[in-house]
Order: sequence, then structure tokens, then C-alpha cells
Amino acid sequence: MDLKNSIKALSTEQRRELAISIRRDPELYHSVNGMGGLSERADHGLLQGNITKKTVPLNRIEVKAKAGSGDEFKAVTNQYGFYQLNLAEGNYTVTVTVDGETKTSEAIIAKGKTSIFSAEFDK
Repeated sequence: MDLKNSIKALSTEQRRELAISIRRDPELYHSVNGMGGLSERADHGLLQGNITKKTVPLNRIEVKAKAGSGDEFKAVTNQYGFYQLNLAEGNYTVTVTVDGETKTSEAIIAKGKTSIFSAEFDK
């Protein structure tokens, strides 16, 4: 059986879990979507991730990345709960709020590298 048929044979729940796994792994995501990712010579880094609630992707959720300088950058999730931000090298505080619940993490962005911040909300 080829890969395409193997994926078609998966249940809806198994396909959903596969999609979540792909979106959470930058290398897999870029491979599946035909993108090479960032060049190692890029003058910026990438912050990306998924925002979900009880494993369901959340659309139109704002993700904020605040630099040590106080500058704030924002992205909004797509229908798959995925977001992506191109950021200058440095340290950032990343925040997302869903239904009054806030999740925060520190992210270190390096030139030519991808950092991940994903959040799963249970309420």
C-alpha cells in the first residue's frame, strides 16, 4: 500500500492527530507543504505553532510576541490553528489568550532557526 492510501485508510481522529503532529513539527510541516524553511543565512528567525482547544484547532486567535525592547509583534491563527511570525534575533515573551485563559512562554529566536510555541487549552 502506498503512503496516500495508507493515510486514506486512517480514521478521522487518526487523520486529525497526524495533521496536528505535522503542524507542530517545523521540518515535517515544511516538507509536506513543499517549503524549504528558513535559509541558515536568513537575517531573522521564525516563531510558529498551533493553538488548540481540546485538540480542535482554533481560528482567528491572536498570538503576541513581545521583545525585550518592548516592541510587540502579532500573528493570527488560520483555520488549522497555525500561526507564524518572522522575528529578529532575540528573546521574546509569547502570549495567547483563549476564553479568558492565558498561556505564556519565553522564546529564543535565532537567525535562520525555527522556534515553536504551541498552546493547548482544555476549558
